[in-house]
Amino acid sequence: MTQQPGQMVRQVLFATDFSASSEAAARVARDYARQFGARLHILHVVWGGTDPVTPPLLARLAEDLRKDVPVVTAAESGAPAAQIVVPSARAAPPHLILRAPLPGAHYRAGVDIAFDAEPSRDPDSSVLLFTWSIDGRPRADHGDRIWVQLPPGEHTLTVVVSDGTSTDDITVSFFVDEPVAPPGALAGPAAAAALFSLASIAGAAFATRVWVARARREAGLPAR
Repeated sequence: MTQQPGQMVRQVLFATDFSASSEAAARVARDYARQFGARLHILHVVWGGTDPVTPPLLARLAEDLRKDVPVVTAAESGAPAAQIVVPSARAAPPHLILRAPLPGAHYRAGVDIAFDAEPSRDPDSSVLLFTWSIDGRPRADHGDRIWVQLPPGEHTLTVVVSDGTSTDDITVSFFVDEPVAPPGALAGPAAAAALFSLASIAGAAFATRVWVARARREAGLPAR
């Protein structure tokens, strides 16, 4: 990583072969990216063809590093010396834009919540695939917008966008509040207290009518 005078470091490239030595290099790359507020690009190069173990290894490494810095991943095939180049010289990664939910937003239980990443784009016009995970559980939907109902409480959303080569991701936390009772309806302790009061009043009125009827009979007066 180099920095020219007067320039800000925006991207840090970390090439890994998943060895023990690269684990130490990953921590150094993460610290650089965190120091400059830069995005960390993780790159793995396979000698010819593809390797099925690469995607899960990249995903696991990215999950650990993105706790501290923004992370994008890429897997390439060919000679490492030719493929390990600065991100600006490579095909540009997708840019994830999450319109909703915003961090800390509040929603109501029983209402569909819109998760919207429609403004996301890819500089190379590649087709984008979205992976949505709510509270650590992946969803089957892969479009740029989904609608979900969730129970009350705090929830965490992670969305990852991929152009088939590189990824970008965002994680946000938001809240789902208890549903609002219909207008005029009572719920919880207030409802119980109101019902008890109504029952008490009705019981007292009935007892009064019985007492009055008895008193009129004893006095020889006609019942009303």
